[in-house]
Amino acid sequence: MELAILTIPLAIIAGYLRGGKLSNLAEIKISSLWAAFAGFGIRFLVNFPEIFKFTGLDTLITYFPIFNITAYVILFYFCYRNFSLPGMKAASFGAFLNFLVITINGGRMPFQVQQALKTSNYNLLIQTAKSGAPVVADENYELPLWFLGDWIRFPGLRHTKLISIGDIIILISIFFLVEEIVARGHLKSKPLEGSSSE
Repeated sequence: MELAILTIPLAIIAGYLRGGKLSNLAEIKISSLWAAFAGFGIRFLVNFPEIFKFTGLDTLITYFPIFNITAYVILFYFCYRNFSLPGMKAASFGAFLNFLVITINGGRMPFQVQQALKTSNYNLLIQTAKSGAPVVADENYELPLWFLGDWIRFPGLRHTKLISIGDIIILISIFFLVEEIVARGHLKSKPLEGSSSE
């Protein structure tokens, strides 16, 4: 979520450099935007178990694997409704890679502890472990599809983060989508036949 927030302004600047304008964003027809907010919102909550403990809802942490999978199903629906937008096909593929490794590991995104330690962000390591994510420790690469999990160090707004290959594809897709809209404008998604945009 944080990296997506950082990606959007950079994409707007790139669109401006191509002769675009910010007002083009307001002209874009996006279907089922609620699904994007819902999907990313659930993913955000799952990554911060302290929120549930602070509010006394810590019993819900047990259901994080279901929340994780549900979030991606909702995001797939959003991608499907807006498949004709630039970069949406690639974003769908990135989301699928994350969904695949999360599902095959019981609803949790695995992370590589040695890479987490190299970030010097110990809060990230503790937070990730508390959320119940499977740990890829040392050279023990036995978790299914571990290479699709969080092991790539990437600079964030406050700390270096661990992200996955799927995350990188999604971030590039978001950049391309926003940059293209700002630069060209009048790009519209195509709602399904017999349905209205929400």
